[in-house]
This record gives sequence, C-alpha cells and structure tokens, in this order.
Amino acid sequence: MPITSTDKDITSIPSEIREQGGKPEQGFGFTELMGKRHRQEDTLAWSEFNPEALSGLTPEQIGQRLWTAHRQINAEIINKKELDHAGSTAVTTVIKNNFLITALLADAAAFVAIYNENAEVISATRLNRRTHTPNLERERIIEAGGCVLSGRVFGSLAVARALGDALYAPSVIADSDISIADLSNIPPGYSVQLISSCDGFTDGAKAEEKAEDRKIDETPQEKQGREKQVQEQYLMNALKAFNNGKPKLASEMSLSEHLAEWAIGKGSADNVSVLIQTVKESGKPACFNGIAAIYDGHGGQQVAAFAADNIRATLEGLFKLTEEEYQILEHSAVSQKDCFLRDNASIPVLDLNTIIKKPEPASNPAPALEKIAAPHSPGFFTNTNGSPQKEKGAPRRQLKRTQSVLDLSDILEGENLQEGKRVKF
Repeated sequence: MPITSTDKDITSIPSEIREQGGKPEQGFGFTELMGKRHRQEDTLAWSEFNPEALSGLTPEQIGQRLWTAHRQINAEIINKKELDHAGSTAVTTVIKNNFLITALLADAAAFVAIYNENAEVISATRLNRRTHTPNLERERIIEAGGCVLSGRVFGSLAVARALGDALYAPSVIADSDISIADLSNIPPGYSVQLISSCDGFTDGAKAEEKAEDRKIDETPQEKQGREKQVQEQYLMNALKAFNNGKPKLASEMSLSEHLAEWAIGKGSADNVSVLIQTVKESGKPACFNGIAAIYDGHGGQQVAAFAADNIRATLEGLFKLTEEEYQILEHSAVSQKDCFLRDNASIPVLDLNTIIKKPEPASNPAPALEKIAAPHSPGFFTNTNGSPQKEKGAPRRQLKRTQSVLDLSDILEGENLQEGKRVKF
C-alpha cells in the first residue's frame, strides 16, 4: 500500500505519480509528486505521540536521541546487503509543544512559516543552517579515503551525508546536523507551520537566483549562505502566491500541493515531497507532540522506505531510556562525542519571535524545565541530577553556545526588537 494510516501514524511510500494525505484534525497534510522522474523514490512518515513520551526530556536530550536514531537506522541499513546500492537523505523533526527539534542529512530542508492575525505569511525561515555537499566536506571526505570530483563523492554521489550508501562509506556518513526552534514567545494571534521538503522542492529556487549575486570566487560556505537566503525568499514567494495571499486559511494538504506544483513549475526535474504541520494555531497554545519526516531516496526507494517504516519505533525506544541507559549506547551522542561535537558543538536556537520582532507577551510560555539547558544544567553531557559528568569517558567539554539564539532580526524591517524578548539561558 502506498499510504498506510492509523489514528496516530501515516507512512507514505508512494508508487504513483501523485500521493496526498494528512490528518486535518491534527493540522497535518502532505503531497508527493513523481515530477519529471521515471520513478518515485521519496517516502514520508508522520506520528503523533502521547505528551508523556517526551515530558521527561529537554529539547537538547531529544536532539541527542534524534541524532542517534538516524545512526541506528543507518547501521541496520548498512547490514542489509540488499540495500548496499541505495541511500536516502533525511529531514526528521520532533515537535514537543513549543519546540521543533530537527535532524538533517544531505540536501533536504525544514522551514518554519509564521502568519499574522490575518493569515498572511510574514516570514519563512530555513531551520537547517547548511546542507551536506561534497565541496563543503571535501577535507573530511579525503581524510576518510574518498575524493571529490566535479562536486560529487568519487565523482558520482551529489551528497556527503545520507542514510545507506554503503558503497561510499566511510566517505559518506549518517551524522546529522541538529537545530532547535522555540515558539514560546510568538504572539497569541499568530500561527506557525513547519514545512519540510526534499531537495526536489528547493531545486525550484534556482530559478529565483540572480546571476549578479553569484561570486566567481565564492567559497562553499558563502554559497551555502546565499542559497539559504534564496530558498527562504522562494518559499515566501510561493506562499504569497496562494489563496489570495492568505495561505494559512487553506488546508495543509492543499497548501502542500501548491508548493510541490510550484517547484515543478519553476523547473524542478526531481521527485517533489512537501509536508506541512501546523504547530501553533492563532489564539491557541502550541500543544502538538510528534514527528514529521521526509526521506528522499537515491539508487532506489528501499532505504527511504526502511527509514519511514522504522523511525517511530526507533525514537520511541530511545525516548523511554534513562539518561544513563542512553549514554552507554553504541551510537549515543556521548559514545560518539567526537562525531557529535564536530557538527553540533554550537547549536543555534531560533527564537521565532526575533524574526517578527513583535513585543506582545508570550503566547504559551514554556515551563522553566523545558528551556534549552545551559552548561551544567540538565541536558547534553550531564548526569541525571544535572551536574556535569566526570566519569571516565565522558566528553571533556560541554556543548558551548557562541550564539544561544539565532538572531534573524534583519529579515523583517520596521519594528524595533525590545530588550528581553530573546530566550535567556
């Protein structure tokens, strides 16, 4: 069956030109299009959790377990000989009330769109700070025994990280970038949606690029920054073009269909998958707990299908563990601290209110224990009592934040950001 659905879950492993579905009562909808490809290789997973499943975990701890989940699933895939020719990108988001915790592999994307009281979109921001391109990770790939030719690993694979791709290991790895967004300070009348996609959607943004914005001597890092801005403006344009400029008044499924077709209309030649989860409705608190994920296969759909089929059970198992039980796992962020800290030593936390610069009171303040843990508080690399780990083998350093809050105040103009509206840690 292309789509399997229960009261709490949806798994989409499409084989048709178009697959659509959702849970309107939970603010979820999705569209998956084959596009101009001869086969569909994308998959999708959505689940609602009982709040108790996440209640004992900080956003940081959820981020650790999400990072581990991708590695555990990858280890299972690597051990399956029949899957060694295939791989998949991944964008998996765990939603816990006010917090969006996202793990990204390769060139997928997770965005957050904010709407005002009139259902008009006022901002669209990509949560992942980068994508995993071979040129950006050339040094790591070479150290692992690989090479980058014409912007591809061994001249063949266009991404530096993925699930599967056993034939390219260890040059291609499954270590995710973690990002956290905080809705706590969003004005009560505003709405927020998570919009996740495969690269088939963001490929359409290339039509939005201006040739004069590209530098001849542009570094991989500069290119990443430029592409992020282009993709954000591309999504804004697509949202404003729908439903008479009020996309929030439409259903999540119809909006996802518009975005997927927008990408194809802009020239994307790939499979296109878009999911939308409303995480805060106007006048209501953020109260959804669950996951929303897209997996974009290459070399076949098998790895992407395996990920979609197994992500919920993998995460549920990890969420049930005590901190001590989690830390001793082979793929925990503690056991693999060098790999984890290489990419996630400073995790930007996006306070969504800094984007819109509204001084209104918080719509649904997060409990103090849910705030992102500062060093020496419950969270990364600490004992369950909150004190820093001192046991043998524990990381020598805690996660440091060079920038606790990703300040995107330059996105919108016209209002002054009041002091004290950023989340303090």
